[in-house]
Amino acid sequence: MLDGSDLSWQLFDWRSLVDVVAWILIITFIYFWGHVKRYSFYGLFFVLLFIQLGNLGHIFLAIRNEPVEIDRRSERVSFADAFEFSTNSNIIIMILDAYQTDVFYELLQKNPTLKENLEGFTYYPNALGGYPFTALSVPLILTGQYYLNQAPRHVFLQEVYRKHSVINSLNNMGYHIGIHAYYDEPTPLYQAVSSGLTLTHNRVPGIFEIEANKKEIVQLFSMALFRGMPHSARKVVHEKLLMDTAQKQDRDHFISDLKTHAVVSWNDPVFRLYHLQGLHIPWVLDEKLLSRDRESALLIGEKVNDLIINLKQELTRINVYNDSSILIVADHGMGGFPFSYGDITCDRLSEDDIKVDNFAKKDKALPLFLFKPAEAKGPLQVSMAPVSLLDVAPTILSAAGVEEHSAYEGKSVLVETAEDSRIRRYYSYDFHADRQGGYWQPLHEYFVSGFSWCDASWRRTGNIFAKTGQISDEHQQ
Repeated sequence: MLDGSDLSWQLFDWRSLVDVVAWILIITFIYFWGHVKRYSFYGLFFVLLFIQLGNLGHIFLAIRNEPVEIDRRSERVSFADAFEFSTNSNIIIMILDAYQTDVFYELLQKNPTLKENLEGFTYYPNALGGYPFTALSVPLILTGQYYLNQAPRHVFLQEVYRKHSVINSLNNMGYHIGIHAYYDEPTPLYQAVSSGLTLTHNRVPGIFEIEANKKEIVQLFSMALFRGMPHSARKVVHEKLLMDTAQKQDRDHFISDLKTHAVVSWNDPVFRLYHLQGLHIPWVLDEKLLSRDRESALLIGEKVNDLIINLKQELTRINVYNDSSILIVADHGMGGFPFSYGDITCDRLSEDDIKVDNFAKKDKALPLFLFKPAEAKGPLQVSMAPVSLLDVAPTILSAAGVEEHSAYEGKSVLVETAEDSRIRRYYSYDFHADRQGGYWQPLHEYFVSGFSWCDASWRRTGNIFAKTGQISDEHQQ
């Protein structure tokens, strides 16, 4: 039974022995019966073959020839053109879930060639998230607006996506929009993003659905073959056919799809958003579940870095890398394993300073932040400018040529400097606390005024934003 549990492949346990003996007896019986009743056997064989081939032919012709009737308003975003890019301008956001910035920093120190492989990028170690979890972080990335329990969350999202979503802005500017969540967990967030949009620049999908149907048919036949094979032979079918996709992580799927489908097919500008598992648990490598420690985090980080490099290489192959603006960020850090400062030095806490409390979940506040403007050259640079996920929206608009960002609290990283001094805001909450009436858990406010990794930079303001409004708590400093 394929129920997710480990499969037993032992050949000589009693079940396999009975299975093999039964198959030998059945094949022997059919062989001798076929000689005795040769012509009857031939007739039955050709009748069954005709029925099967007829059904297959009908299905194939239906898939190939029947028009795909799809309402543009119900198919606003599709994987059909996930890797179609523009000859003119491409803006790409890749969200690598939970990719904690100190992991990338350590890998960069260990592998300096990474700088050459990520030509044109700038890496911002001094980055700060907005929330410790995905549900509020993704809307912050796409709108540049904080949710502070000022309304039920779904009401707030409808309004903020309509007024401030960069996807809405780019759609109005004539961009072809693609939103592609390879990682299943945040998929509902992106359905909410596009639910109010009429993407008039997007085409109706066609070829991709045909390919998907063909793959589904192959999977169905493979499953039937698996169920009908002797137990001793099922391992071959399982590994060669059924596990062709199941063993892979979404990063492997992404790279495969990118290499297979990447093409330049648009003159209009293109926007693509990809959300992948990144460094989020569970960590699986070579079919093995890894423990949640620093060593495992670095192993997964290397694989995710390979994904980024593959994106660069494929965009270069189709001659659009140079003209593309690319933002690669995490929605939050991962936490749960030892943090490494590397050669980053922090001021010692004085006796009057208070170490940042555990409720802040500081590790989860430190996301990866990489940006490559169009036409950028040279090896990857490292900037210590204080940036925030609040800056993603205005940065995307800057890349699209929009200079007016007064509706956004964040700043485009295109105008950031390492000397900038700013107070950044971060809101932590108890993921397991109760929610009421569509509102979120109480959000506890922190100010970060220095290097985001350092405890001395953090201050809990004492402000809590809950359904009942803004209140203060006993931790106010």
